[in-house]
Amino acid sequence: MDESYFKTRYEADAANRAKQSWTDHLGWVKTFYEGKRFPPIPGWNDRERDILKRVPAAEAGAVRAALAETGRLLASEWAKDNSVRKVSTDDLRRWGGEFGDAAKDPSSLLKALEAVRAEIARRAG
Repeated sequence: MDESYFKTRYEADAANRAKQSWTDHLGWVKTFYEGKRFPPIPGWNDRERDILKRVPAAEAGAVRAALAETGRLLASEWAKDNSVRKVSTDDLRRWGGEFGDAAKDPSSLLKALEAVRAEIARRAG
């Protein structure tokens, strides 16, 4: 996790800064990546590892890069205060299922990841 990436994104969002401290925001970013013990919710790190296990080695580099980029975008938006964020926990659940289903075919997975990045950009305006 690149903390400087998230700090830059946090600093650029005045609406969220007015509602949430950097410490709180970073805590939610860490929760996104690490998950929760109770109730048990896998984080992005676990999901990424699971998906990469199912991807052929020849495709792993491109998929790994797309997962990393998508994860950063999801984390930075989901970690915001609920009143300003554009990605909900329900979105994460739905998209996580789509990624898992698409992992059987790397080209489908890359398309699914791109579609989510485009959706985040659309919602962010």
